[in-house]
Amino acid sequence: MAPLAVRARVGAPNETDADARVVGVFEGEALDDPALQALVESGEAKPAAKKVAVAHEAADGGSRRVLLVGLGKREELDPEKARVGASAAASRARELGSKSLSWASPAGDGVAGALVEGTLLTLYKFDRFKSSTEPDEGATLDALEVVSSGGSDESGAVERARVVAEAQNAARDLQNTPANVATPTWLADRAQELADAHPKLTLEVWDRERIESNLTMLACLTRFPADALDRYPVQLSGGQRQRVGLMRALMLEPAALLMDEPLGALDALTREQVRMDLEELWRATRKTVLFITHSIDEAVLLSDRVLVMSPRPGSID
Repeated sequence: MAPLAVRARVGAPNETDADARVVGVFEGEALDDPALQALVESGEAKPAAKKVAVAHEAADGGSRRVLLVGLGKREELDPEKARVGASAAASRARELGSKSLSWASPAGDGVAGALVEGTLLTLYKFDRFKSSTEPDEGATLDALEVVSSGGSDESGAVERARVVAEAQNAARDLQNTPANVATPTWLADRAQELADAHPKLTLEVWDRERIESNLTMLACLTRFPADALDRYPVQLSGGQRQRVGLMRALMLEPAALLMDEPLGALDALTREQVRMDLEELWRATRKTVLFITHSIDEAVLLSDRVLVMSPRPGSID
């Protein structure tokens, strides 16, 4: 997927070179443009989430599409609702064949950045192995503009959001890369490319001898049977799978572990055995562990400090 050119601008939303622009529709609010407001009054444009109507307006050298996107109530607008609106607009713009998109950003903390994230995450597609004969899903946007008309410069927020969204899409690329392509050697080479491109990153590549040595040590530490190391995941019991999860977490020698309901899916006998093994593991490694559980017994037996969350909305007093 080719990178999208993203920029922020302060000024009038309709003074854009984009071939399509987006206007948010809020419940109970009228739009400044009479022609666009007429679409709201007719019911063609709706303030409900994910609703998109298409209009046209005069522009230099011709006309331009205007996408009217429902954003709900203005007082309830938050970054997540902005992402949903941006996603709906991006999908419709792609269907229409638009090449550039300009968002009239509503005011609100985090909204401008959320518009960027929603757009880039929606436009993501994994086409590295796509055949030239396969049909295209639609046009690809080349540029995104986020316009603030209130005088607030959102350049910093927009740039941060672009970096975050592109990183997420790069992670999706890695996840979608077939295993026969993303071999350990390929992954190491890719990691080296990233380290070379970013001076503050360091890279350490382990050889097979070190990996096998750590694996043997961790199998002993977690009481994982040595004769099961060559089995496939479907051939492992529930307790063995939990031990594999611990081994994977400990392989890179982290300073702390986050364990989210690690015993929840186990039967009573296996859960008790793994619980005792966790105690032994902690005594051996002395690592900081953040353990999340719904069992008061587990919390009391495994922790030296217990924090209790309140019901929704969850909080810790």
